[in-house]
Amino acid sequence: MVRTKGARNLNNDARRSEMIDRMRERLGQRGAVRASWRELAAAADVSLATLNHHFGKRDDVIRAILHANGAAGAGPLAVLATPGEDFAASINAAVAHLAMGFQVGVGDMVAIGLIEGLRQPTLGEVFVEESLEPIIAAMAQRLAKHQAMGQMVVTDTRIAALQLVAPILLADLHQQQLGGEAAHPLDMAEVSASVAGAFVRAYGSGPLTEKPTQ
Repeated sequence: MVRTKGARNLNNDARRSEMIDRMRERLGQRGAVRASWRELAAAADVSLATLNHHFGKRDDVIRAILHANGAAGAGPLAVLATPGEDFAASINAAVAHLAMGFQVGVGDMVAIGLIEGLRQPTLGEVFVEESLEPIIAAMAQRLAKHQAMGQMVVTDTRIAALQLVAPILLADLHQQQLGGEAAHPLDMAEVSASVAGAFVRAYGSGPLTEKPTQ
């Protein structure tokens, strides 16, 4: 029986998604180095010809993996973008949510992006657009809503978002991805509470005001 075009497309999409998942698992392994085209094919359990048929060249595989990583983050990012009613509690919850995300998978996705994207302009841009900017934008959206409620001083929310995201990202890279937890352990709950507390003290506001320049 001949399959319809739609059925063939669905089958190809499912096949492609399965290969992406397998290759993403390979790239996310601790201690893994930058995988070759042949190693990616082996991880996907397909021939080089099949991998080439579905993706093209190696950079196209990495783009597909980074795009899949971005799509997988839509739900958690929606949570990150939604503020609570109390400013301090909301910032603490946002930072804790971010830290937990890094520990349960986002950190591995970031590591893949850094390994593949550093000093690789085309892939670096994809990593920024698919992974880093969505996190910053979601946090900035949360902060903008607090500004609108008069709970936070008026400032550039993207810059403010970076002040929350950057230390959590760095702490995860230090502890998990680079193995710093063995010799220089950090209590991530304490890190998160410290980052959130400092931010609330610096940016919390009663009436909506302009943040004074330094």
